[in-house]
Amino acid sequence: MNQSNLLTVRVAGVMNRQAVVLHAGRTLPCLLSGRLLRQKDSLAVGDRAEAEVLGGGQYRLTRVLPRTSALRRPSRRGSGDALLAANADFVLAVCAAPSLLRAFALPEWALEAARAAGLPAGLFVSHWDRLAPEEGDALARRLEPLRAELDSLAWGSALEPPAGLLPALRGKSVAVLGGPGCGKTALIQRLAGVQAPLRPTTAVSLSQGPDGTLWLDTPGFRGASPAAKPAPDYRRQPCGESFSCKACGALVTPEGAASRHRNHCPHCLSSLHVDEEPGDRACTCRGIMEPVGVWVRKGGEWALIHRCRACGALRSNRIAADDNPALLLSIALRPLAQPPFPLSSLSGVDLSREMRHNEGNDRQEADA
Repeated sequence: MNQSNLLTVRVAGVMNRQAVVLHAGRTLPCLLSGRLLRQKDSLAVGDRAEAEVLGGGQYRLTRVLPRTSALRRPSRRGSGDALLAANADFVLAVCAAPSLLRAFALPEWALEAARAAGLPAGLFVSHWDRLAPEEGDALARRLEPLRAELDSLAWGSALEPPAGLLPALRGKSVAVLGGPGCGKTALIQRLAGVQAPLRPTTAVSLSQGPDGTLWLDTPGFRGASPAAKPAPDYRRQPCGESFSCKACGALVTPEGAASRHRNHCPHCLSSLHVDEEPGDRACTCRGIMEPVGVWVRKGGEWALIHRCRACGALRSNRIAADDNPALLLSIALRPLAQPPFPLSSLSGVDLSREMRHNEGNDRQEADA
C-alpha cells in the first residue's frame, strides 16, 4: 500500500458499515475494512487510525493504532461491560443538582470507568440555577469534601459553566459521562463555542473544540455502578436524603435529626405520603401529611400522628431531635384548648385518682 495515500485520522463516529473521522479540521466519511467489521471492540469513537485515500472523495479505514486508554461501561443487559470510547485523557462526570439534592448519589459508574482506565476524573454538577439559594448552599457544603478525591470539581449551569472549568480540560480528549438529561451536550457546546440545536444524544461522538480540545459526547446512562444497584430500601438502611418541604418550602437535611431516618420537616412537622410500610417508598399518593396529634410511646418517647390531605391515611412517626418544640406543644395541647365538653362538668371528678389509675396501667404494660 502506498504510504502517501494514508492519512492519520481520529474516529468521530461509528455506524454500521462506515465511520466518520476527523482529519486536519475536516470531517470525512470512511468505509470500514472487513476485519474491522468482524472483530468485536475493534473500533471505537476516539480511536486513532489510518485511512486509505481511494480517490473520488472516498476513504477507507484500514488499521487502528494502539490505544492509550479504553473506557468501558456496564452492559445495558446486566452482563459484562461494553467499550464506550478510546484514547480519552480525562473523564468528566456530569449530574444534575436537583437530583443530587434529593438523593446524594454520585454517578459512580462514570467515576469507576475512569478509575478502571487509569484516567483522571472530575465532576460537574449542572442545573445549579434550578436550586433555591439555601438549597445551593447546603449542597455545596456536601460537595466540598470531594475536592480531595477528584481532579476537578465545579458546579453551575451547563449553559453558563464556571470560568475555571475549561482551563483544566484545555488540550485534552475529554469524555463526558452522565445520566439522561443532565446537560452533557449543552455543556460541551458551550465550552466548545458551538451553537446548534440541542437533541438527545443517542450515540458516542467526537467533536473538536478550541485550543485542540476534543470532546467525547456520550448517551445518557442510568447505571450507578458496574453492577447495577437496586433502589434504596430505607426499611433496612439509613435515609440520607435532603428535600424541600412541600408544605412550607424549607430545605430539610439529614443532619440534626439524631435518627437514621428523617421522615418529616422539623420546621412545620409536615411529611409526604410516600410509604405503604415505613421506608418502602412504594406509595404513589404523594399527598402532604399534616401533623394532627401527638401520642406518647412506651418509654415516654413522643410520636406524631400524620394525616394525608389527599387520601386521609393516618401514620405515626417518631419525633426528631430538632423538631419545632413550640409547634409540638401546641399540637399536644390542642385537645385541652378545645375540649369536647364544658369544663364545669369536671366538678366532682377526682382527676388525681384517674391519673394514678392510668399510671398503673402503663406500668403493667411495660412489665408485660
